[in-house]
Amino acid sequence: MINLTNSSANLSSKELIQSIFSSPLIGSTCSQLAEEICHKNNLNFVQLIQPFSKISTEAHFRDSTAGVSVSVRGLRLNICDVDYRPPQTLLARKMLNESVSNNTDYDKTREIKIHNQEPITIPERHLWFEEWREVFFSVQFPSDHEFTRHLLACLIVVSSSDSNPVEQANHLTKKIKMMQNITPPKLPKWISTDDALNCYLMLHDGSLGDISKAQQGFENLKAAFGDNRCFLIQINSLKEPNTSQIDHWIKYMKNYQKNETVESTVDSLPKTPQEITQMPNTIQTEVSIIPKSILNTSPEIFHPLSPLQENMPEILVTQQQQQQTTMTMSSSTNSLNDQMSTINPNVWFNEPTEFNQIHGAWLANSDMDNLKHFVQDFTIRALIPYVERIVGQLNESITNKKSVSKSLLGATKRWFNTNKPGIATQTAVIYTSDSTELQTRKLGDLYFMFGNYNLAFQAYHQAKRDFYADSAWQFYAGSLEMAALAAFMQGTANKKTYDYMEEAITTYLTVCRLPQFATRATILSMECLKNAQLYCDAAKQLTRMTSEDADLRSALLLEQAAYCYLFAQSPFYRKYAFHSVLSGHRYTKAGQRKHAFRMYKQAEQVISNRGWNLAEDHIQYTISKQAIALKKLEEAIECLSHLLRPTSLQSSQQQTGFLREYIATLKTLISQSTSGDLMTISLPCLNQTSVRVLVTSVSPKRTEKEIPASNIDLNNSLEENWMWNKLEEMLAQSASKKQIMMFKPSSLLFSAEIPSIEHPLCIFGEPIQIAFELENPIKPSILFENVTLLWEFKKDSGELFSNRGFFKNGEYSADESVVKCTVIDSIELSEYEKRTIHMTIRTEFIGYLRIIGIVGKISSVQDKIPIWGKLNFEKIPIKSDIIQAKQDYDRKLEIQILPPATALSVRFTELPREVLSGEIFKAKVEIHNSGNYPISDIYIASNCPKELIIKSNNAEELPLSLAKDYRDITNETFNKDKEARRQFVTKIIDSRDNDCQLNPNETKEVIAYIQAPFKKGKKSIKILIYYNVPENYPKIRYRLLRHEIFMNVNDCVTVECVCNIANHLSGEVGLDITAKNLNQTHHLYSINVQLSDFFIYCDTFSLNSDKVYFVNNFLTQEAKEKSELLPNELLSIRCILNKTHNSQIKAGIEEHLKQNISCNHIQTIGELDNIFHLKEVGNFLLRNKAIWLPFSQQNITNDDLNSLLNANNRHMSVCFNWKASINDNGKFLRYAYGQHFVHIDHLFESYFCPSRTREMLSFNLSEEVYSIYECKKYLDKISESFNSDDEWLENKRLMSNRSLLEPFMST
Repeated sequence: MINLTNSSANLSSKELIQSIFSSPLIGSTCSQLAEEICHKNNLNFVQLIQPFSKISTEAHFRDSTAGVSVSVRGLRLNICDVDYRPPQTLLARKMLNESVSNNTDYDKTREIKIHNQEPITIPERHLWFEEWREVFFSVQFPSDHEFTRHLLACLIVVSSSDSNPVEQANHLTKKIKMMQNITPPKLPKWISTDDALNCYLMLHDGSLGDISKAQQGFENLKAAFGDNRCFLIQINSLKEPNTSQIDHWIKYMKNYQKNETVESTVDSLPKTPQEITQMPNTIQTEVSIIPKSILNTSPEIFHPLSPLQENMPEILVTQQQQQQTTMTMSSSTNSLNDQMSTINPNVWFNEPTEFNQIHGAWLANSDMDNLKHFVQDFTIRALIPYVERIVGQLNESITNKKSVSKSLLGATKRWFNTNKPGIATQTAVIYTSDSTELQTRKLGDLYFMFGNYNLAFQAYHQAKRDFYADSAWQFYAGSLEMAALAAFMQGTANKKTYDYMEEAITTYLTVCRLPQFATRATILSMECLKNAQLYCDAAKQLTRMTSEDADLRSALLLEQAAYCYLFAQSPFYRKYAFHSVLSGHRYTKAGQRKHAFRMYKQAEQVISNRGWNLAEDHIQYTISKQAIALKKLEEAIECLSHLLRPTSLQSSQQQTGFLREYIATLKTLISQSTSGDLMTISLPCLNQTSVRVLVTSVSPKRTEKEIPASNIDLNNSLEENWMWNKLEEMLAQSASKKQIMMFKPSSLLFSAEIPSIEHPLCIFGEPIQIAFELENPIKPSILFENVTLLWEFKKDSGELFSNRGFFKNGEYSADESVVKCTVIDSIELSEYEKRTIHMTIRTEFIGYLRIIGIVGKISSVQDKIPIWGKLNFEKIPIKSDIIQAKQDYDRKLEIQILPPATALSVRFTELPREVLSGEIFKAKVEIHNSGNYPISDIYIASNCPKELIIKSNNAEELPLSLAKDYRDITNETFNKDKEARRQFVTKIIDSRDNDCQLNPNETKEVIAYIQAPFKKGKKSIKILIYYNVPENYPKIRYRLLRHEIFMNVNDCVTVECVCNIANHLSGEVGLDITAKNLNQTHHLYSINVQLSDFFIYCDTFSLNSDKVYFVNNFLTQEAKEKSELLPNELLSIRCILNKTHNSQIKAGIEEHLKQNISCNHIQTIGELDNIFHLKEVGNFLLRNKAIWLPFSQQNITNDDLNSLLNANNRHMSVCFNWKASINDNGKFLRYAYGQHFVHIDHLFESYFCPSRTREMLSFNLSEEVYSIYECKKYLDKISESFNSDDEWLENKRLMSNRSLLEPFMST
């Protein structure tokens, strides 16, 4: 083959043009013995000389006519066998196809940054294009309109071992002369046939003897042919082959075998009938493709890049009208084998059959130096002087003929021709070899070969004018092309010269109908335009060269056009992606699936995540089809998974088809897999952030009247987690025998909001609950069957178990001897449905459990063809606030199973959700030891000590805000944390008490009183139970159990109290009480309220039972008899208070309460005995009266404690006991019992329960406020006022208050 370029080198634009047009073509022919000398190295002579065909020193090319000398650097000779012929049509196409299909991989890539998007990655070099370009130029048919592909000289090679080297050289010379002077001319073509340069080379085999023996034969050779045309070199100087030396020839060996199988044949087979019509893979002929008449009459070889081949379609059309021919062009190996009888054997002359052969094993370093020196000497001594002489002759001939007119035909043509290019099937003018126009063109080609680009441009410019005048459009286009290249190589390229190339391409393509030369000109123009940063112009030229009948060429040029748009000064990313898609499509039609796959992948980088959903779907689907054809099933599944994303705009029917193909591809991949592992599926979608893990004890069963402790569940909100942590800290500190310096709350629930870098701890025998969200991201409904968890378990002994092997042959064979797990039979997810799945897993041994993912059978509801797959739980990294901290991940799914421990089961009396404000419940708390160890510590904490009373065996203490009224606390010291624990924590069982513990299977009952808040709305009471674990238990020190009581508080009764001066003279203090039923007729429930008793808690005043007056507004006699307030009714009570003289010495708290509480009985209601008695310590009256440390903030400060100690808590408290009947549309539901509390601080002010804005009732114009304990001060003030002014003032008081003043007014 002719090697014009070197694809292994990354050539610049000028180097590429030099390798194509500035490499003089030298023919060679060898004697038999000379070839044998070369074959010792597994090379022929052309291959032997090829690595050394470039001169290493500077030569000079002189033009005697112009008086110009040009230095020639790096001139490379293109030496080929004179018997070489371009390959025929089918073989040339096979070579072009293989040049692309054999170069599918690339090592280096480069990244191109895109604004606001991830950078795209493209190959750094395009080896397939470079290789195709080299083959394209190499197999190009030599044409008469240019001389760069014509032989300039010939090397006649003989051996020193020839019996008569001179005679052998004469014999070979005659053969060459016949080839140069044959009529009509045949291949090869020569630049000069009359005076061709024939040089002679004698090879001496150094392994056979010293070179001095060959000197005599060489002298005879020089005597016969001249000193400057004869050369002698010695090769094969080694006595034995050296197999370890560097192979300099391997990169020049081309693996284009006649019988070689195309690499991508299997992968390129069409998969659909449409692809069969688009990508033919066989050639079916009923008659010969080329008519016999043409074969018999034409001596030329038909070639895809030859001028004669351009007329082949017209010839074939005529032939097909007479004979029925089916012709489909392809690169099929089988078709080529059928046509081998017509292949020119000279095409594959002496080509190697194996690439693993060692080349040049007999050559020493001196031999390779000899080859280099030969090329140097041949070029300087023979070739350049010969070319200088030819150039001089051409200049002289052209000058002499300038004044001579051309033929009559040519002159007439210049007069009548329109000089406009038109469509012509043949050249308008036939030039002889000695015509001035061809000599001018030949002169320009010789100048161009040897680097004199200035004179070359002038010659081309003159030639193009002559050819244009003669309407010789092919010659004209060639001159334009070379003129543009000469200007580029000279460095004087401008817009005009670029237009030359544009006009040349257009003329080749539209006028001459020579697409092969148009393609060549486009490739070279691309290099020139890219060098000038005119990428868009290059892209337009490349795109124009696409055609329907040349898929491979179109694909390569479209790919280069895409890169041009990408590298433009203002990149066109969408055009790059669009042309990449077009290139991928043409690669597919050409059978180059690997390159098609690559181009679609490059386009996908730009189009994905840009909002172009339909375009993205098209590319992803095409990539999947290409990947399936290339047996890249993993990538096919990835692309098909992308088509099933939530943002897809495809119809339900289309998505059903995608799902069907996805399942079928996944099934194929599983059948081909040898690992036996489950494949990851993309449906349904697993929301990784929704995964929650709960490790806690088992709740007891619910009974008819009792419910188990609500504990913590997977749906718990994390917003109030700080409250539970605060209660836990109080409990831990209360139960600990020494202060805990660094408290760390225990974790039972793990989620994305509460990650864990430590393993969750689970007690053996207790379940592990897991919740996660599944979503159907597509419109068709999907079915997920036999859903279970995928796990690994490691015993403490190190033995490892997993359920991966349970999923075989399409069935699930569960083995629950190690781990028991929930199996959900079926989950059907409709369009875009999200569903939270709860599962439970339990181990049978102590060790480590790792939950890997979810396993199930996925299928479409329509097709119901299931396939096993898994959804893995991802390791979610945990962000650390510490700079340069080691990256860690969430370990919530890696659970450590601890030995058995204590377990507590707690039940509560079930309470109604809908309650009345102030309603009190008596609840039984059943505490049962369900474990195997005794429990010695049980503590209960609540965030609402005001609404919860837990009866225990321990002595109850007054709240600190009340205790200061009972005893002197001036000299006592208080701690805020300890006081908080005393308020919020209740001790049930303490290990510090002797013989006090809860044994296994033992039950303890505790009574609790719960009062609903007075404020309307939803309310929850949090209860946390603490109990200990056995001594020396690993990892944990105690266990916790949660319970939360939820209630919705409704309006019931409102109580208003006002403290007055009943008698100005006697100083009696009066109390005005008004109770009103707030229930309305439009409320959901009907509530009737009965009042039982009311109490006054005060150390200064008590009730006077003889002076209590009732003013009611009962609507019915029955309500009046029962003292029952119907909806919106009220009852007013007026009573006189007596001053008490209690002893300051208090015998005890109970005695203190007894002395300060006075009562008035309204009616007897027996069920009120369940209400906590007021004379017991810790009753709701005292809890409501007391001031508590705040729980609504996470940290209690010293200021909070000081405000509690300094608070003035000395006021009068009024308590009302009541009973209410609740009815729903006349149907009785239940009775409710409760208490209301009103705390009075000042005279003449209204106080309410439930609390609201207080109102001050002014008896006079004074705005001074008086405490209820400052009655005397107020009376003295009033007395002075009346003595100074006897005039009555306007009484603005309420009617109820005026009635209490009547005795005073009558006096």
